[in-house]
Amino acid sequence: MNGLPGNPATNPAGFYSATVDFNWTGTVTPTLSGYTFTPTSRSYSNITNPQTDQDYTAALVPSLELTVPNGWEHWTIGSTKAITWNAVNYTGTVRLVLFKNGVRFGNIVANIPASAGSYSWTVGQTFDSGMAPEGSDYRLYLRSTDNTIVDPSDYRLGLIEPAQLEVTSPNGGESWELGTTQNITWNANGYTGTVRLILFQKATKVGQIVANLPADQGSYAWTVGTHQAGTATAGINYSIRLQAGDSSQDDFSDGPLTLIENEALIVDHHHTTLNIIPSQWLEQARQHRLLVLSALGNDSVTLGLRMNGNIDARLVTTQTPNELGLMVLEGSWLPQGAALDAQEWRWNLERTILESQATVVLIRPDEQALLTDRLDASSYLKAIDELSSRLPGVKLACSTVGMDEPNDILAKFNRQVRELVLQNEGLLLDIADIESWHSGEQALKDDTAVSHPAYRATVGAPASENLANQGAAMWWLLARMTGWEG
Repeated sequence: MNGLPGNPATNPAGFYSATVDFNWTGTVTPTLSGYTFTPTSRSYSNITNPQTDQDYTAALVPSLELTVPNGWEHWTIGSTKAITWNAVNYTGTVRLVLFKNGVRFGNIVANIPASAGSYSWTVGQTFDSGMAPEGSDYRLYLRSTDNTIVDPSDYRLGLIEPAQLEVTSPNGGESWELGTTQNITWNANGYTGTVRLILFQKATKVGQIVANLPADQGSYAWTVGTHQAGTATAGINYSIRLQAGDSSQDDFSDGPLTLIENEALIVDHHHTTLNIIPSQWLEQARQHRLLVLSALGNDSVTLGLRMNGNIDARLVTTQTPNELGLMVLEGSWLPQGAALDAQEWRWNLERTILESQATVVLIRPDEQALLTDRLDASSYLKAIDELSSRLPGVKLACSTVGMDEPNDILAKFNRQVRELVLQNEGLLLDIADIESWHSGEQALKDDTAVSHPAYRATVGAPASENLANQGAAMWWLLARMTGWEG
């Protein structure tokens, strides 16, 4: 109640009271977001007696809200879809208008009672401009007939040409947890070629999920979030594109898909800007003793941590206990012979970890062991899982492997590691993803993430920017492990 001394609010029953000085003069105006009041205010002059029954009648502000489509749906031209909306304290009529690229294309329908709440639309049809063409830049507007209230769809709507191929799940409104296994399903409707599945967010391709599936297979078990170029982050407005192998036709999920977090922690190219991390969490993170175990010395993560420490005093590292800074230790293992004895390798890792007294251990896979079939994702993660159970006081993180050129073995390893980390709520430093991004651009060859050309400038060693990014990502991982919500 603005204008009274102290601007008192009503109590839960809707009553208010205030004490004013004798001969008080003023104006009282009630305010509450989303409401109008009758009268709008009351004015007083030289009050000498108590005032009672100073009531106001509240009413919701009239509003219209378009609910479907509300952004990033993909609707097939000629199909029938329900446009829906909410009307609050508005009893007039409404019309629906289709816009393309910010310009009115045509009227869908007019003079519908607002209370109807929905309209069955033959997708693309307008009564004054005919059928709309295919495009991804449409928006619907819900307007009161007198144009005093307007609500557009929040984001763009895509109109697509009819096709034999038809995505049936996810088809709009689903929330899938990252790392779980969900079936993407479709109808081939007589199409006999192969198909690919591609993940989109809004109008942007995120990455190819899988290719060369028989169209009549009709289903694919997807580890949610994974694609050939990395792992998608939690978010809204995702969709699945089902495309013919010869690119002759495609279909999208009709409505948006939401990807939600699980307890896995994956640090990738999104996590290389250290000024986002509050200093107190960097202080907490450096209380750890970090051991980096790799096949060879001078691991890129260790080099990156030391490089960043030389630039920023908050990020200083040390190899000596009790010195100020993050204690970083390094251990190496080199598989010998034509075969790698997984049990012996695990024992070697465990002994090194125990001797180091580390609290966090990053275990890097050996590229040559992978390429010569002495190590694979299953045995790598099995060893880490066994070590986790034997060393409960130590947090163990795994890593992907970067590559300059697409390699089926390494790409498969990276994909399986990401999938299993998501499924088992593990920890992953996604080096392959970090190395593929530079200045907001990802280097891809055949839909495989490869090392960005900007990081290949230094002969014989990774480029300094690449090292710095890896070191920064490790700080992110340490801060998140320590409890920073990030």
